[in-house]
Amino acid sequence: AQIGVKGGNGARLKNLIVPLTGFLFNSIRGTDTICALQTPDTITASQPKGGNGIYSYQWEQSIDKSTWVNAVGTAALRYFVPAPLNQTTYFRRVVNSISAVNDEPINDISRSIEVFVYPAIANNNITGTDTICYHADASALTGSSASLTGGNNFYRFEWQYSSNEVTWSATGTESSFDPAELDNTTHYRRIVHSTAYCSDTTEAITITVLPTIQNNQFSNESISICENGSPGRLQIAEPAGGDGIYTFQWQYREFPGSWINIASSGDSVQYTIGNLTDTTAFRRTVFSGNDRACMNTSDSIMIIIRPLISNNYIEGSSVKYTCYNSGIQISGSNPQEGFGPGTYNFGWESSADNI
Repeated sequence: AQIGVKGGNGARLKNLIVPLTGFLFNSIRGTDTICALQTPDTITASQPKGGNGIYSYQWEQSIDKSTWVNAVGTAALRYFVPAPLNQTTYFRRVVNSISAVNDEPINDISRSIEVFVYPAIANNNITGTDTICYHADASALTGSSASLTGGNNFYRFEWQYSSNEVTWSATGTESSFDPAELDNTTHYRRIVHSTAYCSDTTEAITITVLPTIQNNQFSNESISICENGSPGRLQIAEPAGGDGIYTFQWQYREFPGSWINIASSGDSVQYTIGNLTDTTAFRRTVFSGNDRACMNTSDSIMIIIRPLISNNYIEGSSVKYTCYNSGIQISGSNPQEGFGPGTYNFGWESSADNI
């Protein structure tokens, strides 16, 4: 500083300290905008000057700039980190010291700053948990939109998918989403954005993809039996795939005709056929997964009915004579029906009393 003397030359003085009875530089910075329950950015403050150089401070907050209370958060002289907020809040700093002139207490209140808080997004729900079979079309995932609240009431959507619920990729920007055909179990979630500050992510829902049902085939394509006979138990493999839990529906079909369900066959891996009089086809449908997500119908097996053997008699008189200890030739007719020529086997029987 330079001190001037009227009528004389001025003198230059260094390190002149001018006592301040008030405060300078009690200013704060940090106006912010957040969404409810987020933590605002740090509010910074200047180094106070004035008083005796020894300062105490108190950070205060208010929701109406009228009633002030001690601020909640992490405080220091030159900064303040507010706790998460759920409504718009104002902050200020009060600095106290002792006057260097008269030793009287002095204080200064900074201007207030506003942290504007948008309400949190609520009612962000999705439905669509499903179980499907490999390469099947999954049901659409439905997300609420009309019931959304929070933010500034304008929303945009972001759907994400993941195979492990760790790494997520974007897909879809509408309120609902159709996954279409899937080959692997996939998790989905929806993020709703409003303003640059508010977002909300749903819990993930899962579309479980089961492997296709396999091994649903008969050992033979057809079996031939005689009329009024039974082929017994049909030989068909144990199924595989799905979720490992199976229910069954056996069906039969006569010709001409359509497929008819066989009652009480839901837990029957195998099926035993009773006596048949007409050629009949059989097949097995296997179900697995929630709501029968996987289904596989076997090729049919044909049970071919042959007519009973006919024209089976001994030729000539019903009583034939021969001398004691002499042979006699008995001739039989050529049989018909059954499985036809070349398939007959013969067995002759004798009896002393015809009983």
